Amino acid sequence: WMQSWMQLLQMQIETPNFGKTTASLCRVTEDTLNHWVEIYNQKMRKVDNASYMTQNDAKKILSQGNCYFINREGERLGIIMAGDQSIQAVASCVPGGAAEGIRALMQKFQWNRITLEVASTNHKAITLYKSLGFAEIGVISTWYKIY
Repeated sequence: WMQSWMQLLQMQIETPNFGKTTASLCRVTEDTLNHWVEIYNQKMRKVDNASYMTQNDAKKILSQGNCYFINREGERLGIIMAGDQSIQAVASCVPGGAAEGIRALMQKFQWNRITLEVASTNHKAITLYKSLGFAEIGVISTWYKIY
């Protein structure tokens, strides 16, 4: 048998300064919720051990008011879910959309620190986060696949 593993990493940046962006965040509403969930599930399907969002999950996030579309001049750049000084999910619809979403999030909230979690096998996301100044601060869990 063979074994492979994936870790859930925690990354953080203190006093983030990502520069300005012309992208904006548009809060998800009841009318746009299904489209946000569709993008989320489509993008997260490609990420190891990422969760699938059900309709019950969607209703819960709508009540929390922490999910946004990332837009610029009528173009949908991606989606983002934010918590208290944390990014819970971010996905690009176009190249560079996630980075613009993180910049827009900082312009909106001006947090002193941002924390996020990322799969160790999601090399593209890790590269993006490191390019923005995030550093790995710990391993939350390790998942093993035996086959």
